[in-house]
Amino acid sequence: MKYASSITEAAASGQMVHVNDAILQQKKFWRFCGILTSIILGIYAVIFIVAILAALT
Repeated sequence: MKYASSITEAAASGQMVHVNDAILQQKKFWRFCGILTSIILGIYAVIFIVAILAALT
């Protein structure tokens, strides 16, 4: 949402300050996506290991 409002302001005003803010917001979004993906992959790895251990016992 913040990226959309920042890029809309940048398109309307044409000022680099708004473009920089929009790029910063996009960077924060992709960082969040990366962290969330890492957490989910970690959970999958734990589930996989537990499933293998359960199958062996």
